[in-house]
Amino acid sequence: MSTKRRAELPGRGVAGKTVVVGAKDRATNQVATRAVASTDKGTLQGFVSAVARENARVYTDEAAAHEGMAHAHEAVKHSIQEYVRGQVHTNGVESFWSPLKRGSTAPTTR
Repeated sequence: MSTKRRAELPGRGVAGKTVVVGAKDRATNQVATRAVASTDKGTLQGFVSAVARENARVYTDEAAAHEGMAHAHEAVKHSIQEYVRGQVHTNGVESFWSPLKRGSTAPTTR
């Protein structure tokens, strides 16, 4: 989606919303999430330290709060439309958020 079109979408930004951070383990496909009060460096890096294995390589977006992380870390730069660089991407966790952002529910069986 183009940046221009994304900016026109309703419901953008965090005003009046609960902030939730998440991480996906690529080996197990397990996702860890937590509601947080802020997206500052201490909060985000504390979450990563709590859920990631000691020797994990962490892939994120370019948010400054991820800089200086204790884990091996690489980031993609969404601001310049970089979404994938080899194994560096956030697509797995983004696909977890996608149905939640749309407000969809799991299909029911009849």
